[in-house]
Amino acid sequence: MFFPDKLEKQVAFLSSHAHIGAVFGYAMCMDEDGHPLKGEDQDYFKETNKTRFEWLNYFFYKKNCLCHPSVLIRKSCVVGTDWYDKRLAQLGDFDLWVRLCMEHEIYIIPEDLVGYRFRANEANASGNRPEAKKRCLWERIHIFRNYLNIKDPGEILKIFPEAGKYGKDIDPDMIPFILANLALANDDSLAHINFALGTLFDQFKDKTIADKIFKRYNFSYPDLIRLTGKYDAYNLIKVKELSNDLKNVKKGFLAGLLKRFSCF
Repeated sequence: MFFPDKLEKQVAFLSSHAHIGAVFGYAMCMDEDGHPLKGEDQDYFKETNKTRFEWLNYFFYKKNCLCHPSVLIRKSCVVGTDWYDKRLAQLGDFDLWVRLCMEHEIYIIPEDLVGYRFRANEANASGNRPEAKKRCLWERIHIFRNYLNIKDPGEILKIFPEAGKYGKDIDPDMIPFILANLALANDDSLAHINFALGTLFDQFKDKTIADKIFKRYNFSYPDLIRLTGKYDAYNLIKVKELSNDLKNVKKGFLAGLLKRFSCF
């Protein structure tokens, strides 16, 4: 729900800030009946402003925290682009924010400009339903691939200052290798693990690139194969452990029943 002065404030802001490509606002979060949420739930879309490089770092390691209905984007920033990727159902806006920040600064007006309704039973398009969670994982992996379009080592260092440990004179061919290793640092995320292993796998298809990586970072084919055994990219081990735990619980329950009734 747009508040009455939303567009007026955003148009005025863009008119006086020519370097900003899109302007967002805070959202007043409400329940299905329009009652404002309280506590942390009310702060869901209230993030502080950042440079486009800081946003790209945030998006890579954390999540989307921008309220989609609150945005106003300059037409010049999206003409000639794919706008929304039709292959994405859950995270099309997140994908757009990443691509937008590759070229343009954005800004959040720190006041509620829209009302955002959280429907009951996770009925929002972004609701926490099983099919949505599966789709989000898949889409997030592919959104990360936008970062592979960065060819300027200087840009990588501005987005990821921690990449400085790979040297100040980064070879553009090494950017995917560096991004993969940065993703593996967030190894509690299946999306990051899958993106990293897939990126390394693709890089090592080219022997020239593979030789460059080995010469500069002492990382070779056996190291790639070791990583694919180290990381549980599909949660297979955890699923198996959970299954075994459930079996043990059932066995323990049945054993307890037998012991109890054997007294009669």
